[in-house]
Amino acid sequence: MRFAAPEHRADGTLGTARYEITGTSRDGWEVRRDDRPHLTLGPGYRLLRSRFCGICATDLARHRLPFPLPQVTGHEVVAETDDGMLVGVEINASHAARELPRAEWCETCRRGLGTHCEDRLVLGIHALPGGFSPWILAPAGALVPLPRDLDPVVGTLLEPFAAAWHAVRTVEPRAGDRVAVLGPGRLGTLVTAALAAYRRRSGLTFTILAIARDPAHATLARAVGADEVRAVASAMGDAPSADVVIDTTGAPSGLETALALARREVHLKSTSGEPACGLRHVTELVVDELRIVPAGAPEAKEKDALRVGSVAALDAAIRPDPRVARAALPPRGTIVVDVRDAAGSPLLAAIVERGVRISTSRCGDLREALPILHELATTRDVARLIAAVLPPERFAEAYAAAHRAGAGKIVVRQPA
Repeated sequence: MRFAAPEHRADGTLGTARYEITGTSRDGWEVRRDDRPHLTLGPGYRLLRSRFCGICATDLARHRLPFPLPQVTGHEVVAETDDGMLVGVEINASHAARELPRAEWCETCRRGLGTHCEDRLVLGIHALPGGFSPWILAPAGALVPLPRDLDPVVGTLLEPFAAAWHAVRTVEPRAGDRVAVLGPGRLGTLVTAALAAYRRRSGLTFTILAIARDPAHATLARAVGADEVRAVASAMGDAPSADVVIDTTGAPSGLETALALARREVHLKSTSGEPACGLRHVTELVVDELRIVPAGAPEAKEKDALRVGSVAALDAAIRPDPRVARAALPPRGTIVVDVRDAAGSPLLAAIVERGVRISTSRCGDLREALPILHELATTRDVARLIAAVLPPERFAEAYAAAHRAGAGKIVVRQPA
């Protein structure tokens, strides 16, 4: 296949390049860019036509993430198979997702953590050309057929909703909790909807609070299940004001605000790729789904838990200097903060003095999330999250619209 596709460049600008894909799922693939070798892939990928792809905060901040550029971005994909079936796509190309022989799997895949596969590529984020291209190479075992009665534009919400559902399952709200969603924009609205769905399914009684700057976000948050909506300044007036705060702002200031508001737990769901609260590796913290707990927490007793005594040591634990001989933390590992003096650090003060833990999450299970999204598409008007659907020739306009504060989800529709 030969085609032109929009790219995200290292300086944050957009460009266009010519791509050529040759190969087979059995033998592997070669990807050429502007007539030069670009990417060689082994077996286990299927060539699919991209039909719809949503723009998310990760796409907008792609130049700040620790992966090479340029790249065709886009991972909230609805694609079409050879026989015309529309599918959602799990984005992590692990050994398991590629359906390779089990003998070729890494230990992480064998443990059921394919999203942390040691050799994974990630559609539209790390190496694999993404859904803003007319064609994608998707892991052969990662295709999730969509119901015929689900609008494929709404289907682009499947990947981010699966991530939102994973966040809620990681937090596991308790009866009587007050759970706040900080920054209910594109992802935060889906987290709010996931909390409401979890409450219905679990039978637990807890309060969902949306903390929003934008009136449009507040309206959507109420529509998908928030019990209360407050402005940031109002919420900070009686901080801490929630048992759990899920930070979906994707802004460096979000973590510090969440730490001030939370009584028990801060859950980081998105990052900007920029430092926050003295940590340089906040993005990597989320990518590896690590958690940070005070010394008295039950998780502090885990045999693989790593103890640190400063913000610098915490940062080094997330991404150790390769020159230092220390084993990296396993995916979803635990870092224990054990320090007596937390003065001058909002991060350490929240953890040490108030016992706040920090949890994180990334991609979710599309198959688990699909029936819940399907239910929401009929019982809650999640389609209101879609602000516009634009053709690929208006891609720059679509990106600009997604950048604007208050914008809903912008979807790029490829021609049939």
